[in-house]
Amino acid sequence: MHDDWLGLRSAGKWIWHGKPRAGRSDLGFFHGLLRVPRGAVTTRLFVCADNRYVLYADSGRGPARLGRGPARGDMMHTALDPYELPLRGLRALRLWAQVYYVGGRPEQMLAEVHGDHPGLLVLAGFYDRRGVLLGRAGTGCAWRAFASRAIAPLTTPEGISGLGATERHRADDWPADWLRARPSSKGWAPAVELSTPQPKGFPPFASDDHWLVPRVLPQMAETPRAFVRMAPAGAPERAAAPRFPIHIPPRGRLDLLFDAGGMVCAYPQISLRGRGAHATVAYAEVLTRAAPGGVQKSHRLAAGFELKGPHDRLDMGACAKTHLFEPIHWHSFRFLRVGIEAGPEGALLRAVGMRVTGYPWKLRQKIAAPGAHAAAVRKLMEVSWRTIRCCTWETFMDCPFYEQLQYIGDTRIQMLVTHMATGDEALARQALTAFDNSRVCEGLTQSRGPTTEMQIIPTFSLIYILTLEDFLVNTGDRDFVAPLLDGVADILRWTARYRDPRTGLLGTLPYWPFVDWVHEVWDQGVPPGPPSSLINLFHLLALDAAARLCAGTPQGRSWRAEADALRRRIRRLFWDPRLRLLRDVPAAADRRNREFSQHAQALGVLAGVMRGADARAALRGAIEGMPGLELRQATLYFRFYLAEAVARAGWGAGLWRLLEPFREALAAGSTTWPETYEPCRSECHAWGSWPMYFFGRYVLGVNPPDARGRILVKPLRCPPLDRVEGTVMTRLGPVQVKVGWQGRRPALRVRLPPRARR
Repeated sequence: MHDDWLGLRSAGKWIWHGKPRAGRSDLGFFHGLLRVPRGAVTTRLFVCADNRYVLYADSGRGPARLGRGPARGDMMHTALDPYELPLRGLRALRLWAQVYYVGGRPEQMLAEVHGDHPGLLVLAGFYDRRGVLLGRAGTGCAWRAFASRAIAPLTTPEGISGLGATERHRADDWPADWLRARPSSKGWAPAVELSTPQPKGFPPFASDDHWLVPRVLPQMAETPRAFVRMAPAGAPERAAAPRFPIHIPPRGRLDLLFDAGGMVCAYPQISLRGRGAHATVAYAEVLTRAAPGGVQKSHRLAAGFELKGPHDRLDMGACAKTHLFEPIHWHSFRFLRVGIEAGPEGALLRAVGMRVTGYPWKLRQKIAAPGAHAAAVRKLMEVSWRTIRCCTWETFMDCPFYEQLQYIGDTRIQMLVTHMATGDEALARQALTAFDNSRVCEGLTQSRGPTTEMQIIPTFSLIYILTLEDFLVNTGDRDFVAPLLDGVADILRWTARYRDPRTGLLGTLPYWPFVDWVHEVWDQGVPPGPPSSLINLFHLLALDAAARLCAGTPQGRSWRAEADALRRRIRRLFWDPRLRLLRDVPAAADRRNREFSQHAQALGVLAGVMRGADARAALRGAIEGMPGLELRQATLYFRFYLAEAVARAGWGAGLWRLLEPFREALAAGSTTWPETYEPCRSECHAWGSWPMYFFGRYVLGVNPPDARGRILVKPLRCPPLDRVEGTVMTRLGPVQVKVGWQGRRPALRVRLPPRARR
């Protein structure tokens, strides 16, 4: 990212096609002709919009799409997206942009923060071969604009939680050949200048506009892909590879189901011709049908199952040409339904395809387990990685089909996976910065960010501290972490306000102290209490992490002493020596003697409340069960903490049992990990992708490099897996491991990266 955008801020203004109306959804098309100074060989563009743009440029070979944006942020941290392109002797650079603004509720998405009016901003600098700035240009009244009604929000009863409105497209309102528009083209008028761009931290020091910051992420990947199967709706037995074109007779109807072969995040593309035709394009993760006691799901095209989900709409109107429908924002789906009603002239469906999108990860981790369980392990890794890909875009996301929000609890696990699988740190840096930016005046982070809706989960603020330590351990980048440590102190100061002076334990926390979705037992995922061993264990883990982050400082020593005292208190009040389990609440508060959970055992082992034989006994009781005692079960998400505890206790035999719900999901046909056990709403939730991390970190045993560049490899035996091999990323490069178990000692072969210290 070039910093010279600050020097270009006077080159352009925020513009629109007219005076914008606050809170009203709008669509504009823009065309700019930038004069290129003599001797310039490169241009650097910096682009922003409220709220979504698609940018095109003609660098001598016709219009070509440069990218989309802006990357998600908030009003105080709005990304200015960079582009660089050669000029190839051009005397003028042509740019086009399509900008769609969604204003107000309920149309607006929770994960995208908008201003109260639309706008487009382009800043351009022209440079010679030595990188010397020769000239500036940007958006202003010399740009041409076209006001359009071609896209509008479509609010429907089956709208999806957090995603706002879908889209209604009108083909006959699209400006004809807009990518070849010239200043004199019909309907195009001079753009209206709105305001001066506002870099964060620079004068003027008061603004109701976006505060701009450099984008830290690459452009998202986009890859054309075909659907694998197509069938008439209601006739899955006729499924086959899609074939086009398809003719629809006058006033006729066509209703088709398409199967992508697995969950994707994609821009669907529907190529349709036919004056007066209407098309609906609907999306779903699974097909469903009513069943006794609920809903039955199918992960394949099957008789009796329907697609129910949100939809976009295309109206051809008076348009007689072939129109390519593609929504401004992508959708997450496995199944697509295209329904077409032809007009009086009939219609022609030329093609149905998609452009799959996501963060441009490069998978560098490989895990294999030769032998009887090779296929199961391969599938675990494959589905875990697909789930990560579907849940990462311009942020980490809890789920792509619903809110698309970057939650701290989800993000911690996703970051650990991507550290080991890719070595790419950019999205992790974005996430930690966004969480720090989200902090409220009390010091807590919000549970998620960026977002238009405030939500605070105190336990996620504690997990944020663990996530910050994870990042430092995996990257070694103390310069990045250091400015965020003030936030750690603020979180722990806030938490200390709710300590009971009699017991030294946390009591009732305000807001939403969520731990896990233990449905029908824990209200909204909040464990019993106060006092709750789980809430206090998260506090203890955060104190331990904070003490390590600030090791050698007075504050670090203070947190260490506080953590050690809290560890003793938790052991004294919650440990049941007869059952060798940690209680969720003290025995005196558990009249029915039923408040035990897998969660407490996992966190107790991780926090060092139970060690050695006690730790192994508690985990065996939690995972294998105890006669006459029902422990609250951890979801796919919280099994991450159980797996970590299994590794900490050195009891690898517990892993295969923890993976049983994952194998059940695979047997049901899942291609991504669901949010939780059935009934669940989301079929794609990346907090379940932790097996990919666990196999690299513990089964292969690859530890992150220490401060001296040494990499410890200490595999954990996990029966029934006798051989495991693979490659795991570290900040120093890939580590290759082969381990075979015969008896208790491993036969180990390790290849370290050249930069690692021997």
